[in-house]
Amino acid sequence: MSQDGPVLAALCPELVRFARGQLFSRHLDAQLAEDVVSDAIERWLSARIQYRSERQVRAWMRTTTTRLVADQVRKPVRSRDVMDQVGVYSLDAPWSTRGA
Repeated sequence: MSQDGPVLAALCPELVRFARGQLFSRHLDAQLAEDVVSDAIERWLSARIQYRSERQVRAWMRTTTTRLVADQVRKPVRSRDVMDQVGVYSLDAPWSTRGA
């Protein structure tokens, strides 16, 4: 974790609260907050970004957390689009043909 470890550890509780608020405001399960923050930290570490101040780290982490929450919002829409493309039929009429 290099020198950013203590900064990230100190930011974790704040980021989890921030992510919960973001998820809750979008009517998603707030339990995903820890997963979102964990993903943001993983991205930080894999990018090997080095900032000079805690303020810059906080800004990057909040931006990344916001984007990851947006990904969670889009996730169900993407899966519905895929299901429409592969031709999912109604369970009420499983043998009906589409467009007929």
